[in-house]
Amino acid sequence: MDTLRAMRAFVRAVDLGTLSAAAREQALSQPALSKIVAALEKELNVRLLERSTTRVVPTEQGKRFYERATRVLEEYSEAVADARGQTEKPAGFLRINAPVALGQFRLNAMVRDFLDDYPDTSRSN
Repeated sequence: MDTLRAMRAFVRAVDLGTLSAAAREQALSQPALSKIVAALEKELNVRLLERSTTRVVPTEQGKRFYERATRVLEEYSEAVADARGQTEKPAGFLRINAPVALGQFRLNAMVRDFLDDYPDTSRSN
């Protein structure tokens, strides 16, 4: 079983409230997504979702697992982005084209604040 895929399926089902919506989002059939979540439940030996014909609701264990799974998936995404050099922090050269008056009266302070917040960026004079 692809555990990351199963965690994503579970998290999206909880986020969207239905297995059908989560399945559509992941380009799967509803039964296929349901099997993925069921396999995750079997592996964990715990019921994560209460299913009805119209929606899914996480059980108490499901709520706890959802919180941790969400953090794990976020960390994984950040690790992949970092490995690919696609960090979420702006870095590099900042160039802005604007009328002089706008720069003098509005943009200078904003650019200074931006450069203070993101020291890996630079600007030209």
